[in-house]
Amino acid sequence: MRILWHMPTLRHNTCGLSNRAVQLAGQLQRHGHEIEFVVDANKTDSTEDEIGSMGLRRLILEPPRPLHWSLQASAKRRSAASIVSMIGLDHDLFISCQPEVVATYADVERRKPLVFVCGGTTLLHDVAGASVTRHSGPRRLAFGLDRYLKHCNESNAFSAADVVIFDSAATRSLVLERYGMDGLRCHVVYGGVDPKEFQPASGSCRESARRMLGVEQSEWVVVWSGRLSPEKNVELLISSLPLMRRPPDRVMLVGDGPLRHALAERARAEGVENIVRFVGRQSDIRPFLHAADVFAFPSRCESFGGSLVEAMACGLPCIALRPDGESVRNASAEILEHGETGLLADRPEPSAFAKVLDRVAEDVPMCRQLGASGRRRVLDGFTWSAGGSKMHDLLSAIGPHPQGGGYGRREKKLESVGAR
Repeated sequence: MRILWHMPTLRHNTCGLSNRAVQLAGQLQRHGHEIEFVVDANKTDSTEDEIGSMGLRRLILEPPRPLHWSLQASAKRRSAASIVSMIGLDHDLFISCQPEVVATYADVERRKPLVFVCGGTTLLHDVAGASVTRHSGPRRLAFGLDRYLKHCNESNAFSAADVVIFDSAATRSLVLERYGMDGLRCHVVYGGVDPKEFQPASGSCRESARRMLGVEQSEWVVVWSGRLSPEKNVELLISSLPLMRRPPDRVMLVGDGPLRHALAERARAEGVENIVRFVGRQSDIRPFLHAADVFAFPSRCESFGGSLVEAMACGLPCIALRPDGESVRNASAEILEHGETGLLADRPEPSAFAKVLDRVAEDVPMCRQLGASGRRRVLDGFTWSAGGSKMHDLLSAIGPHPQGGGYGRREKKLESVGAR
């Protein structure tokens, strides 16, 4: 099948959504599909006509210019019309990760099967941005308008797609709950890792990684990786450190983002600036995972958690926040089982997070067991190979239908795929 996959951005190594798309596309290619990506030339760092082993078509687009930042969703709809008009219909199936493009493509006459790969949702951003209520009246109104327009775009995309693919059951449930979606069209294809690329460190590998990073062999080290942004909730980790019975010797925060300065200020305010190290964005996270004793994942609203799965694949004991359906909406309880393949803090409070950190600091045999069980959990359900096979089955079930529509004829096939 010839598959055209539109991405809002497509970058090497620095974007989780890009990595997921390229990895799954590579698996689809192994199943015999022909894959070509399409992206705005200004939204990719690739200068070649390929990314991975897939074709890459770069579009020359005028950047959307909203009259006000709160109207950016409307500007994206206008930009989506340009994208759809330029891509043609020389494919059997169309995939997009951008809701505005999905909704616009659905209006094309004689459209092909349409798949929305949802890498997240504005509903999760709503949780992360709850503090907006502290702003002044006009700014609150602007945020409200921005969210309303984005919700409309998402709802239209979910309704238009023949199949919607989520990266976790938690995100799928949230969308079904808020938008009243038809659950039969909504499926979960997990992200993952290459278990040969992410493996537990041998003793010599760990020693080498620590020497390279300037970490003493005797230090107890906590690692976090990701984007320093509100939804990642890194301030919870920093604020928990002074409350621990035995604070770590070093906490390495691997990544960059808009909260870099604010988090450094928080570390100084908490008196832990000497142990918290901001190491910046790295092209390879593995040396940091191999040098670590534990991986911390305090995200409040995360659609999946690729960095958590990478750490588990490396055999690290991992701790995360337990979702509560309100202020914490993540997939952490889906990825790891408390006490078996990791530990979950029951409340999004520094004292609760410090408690689970203390547990892993004081119980070395438990850490070994959690790390080994976490690795097995990844091998059982969070590999790119497994995700690619599930996606192949879903796409094969809807198949090409050049005359458009016809979703109802595929309900039983999709139901069968979802049952597996």
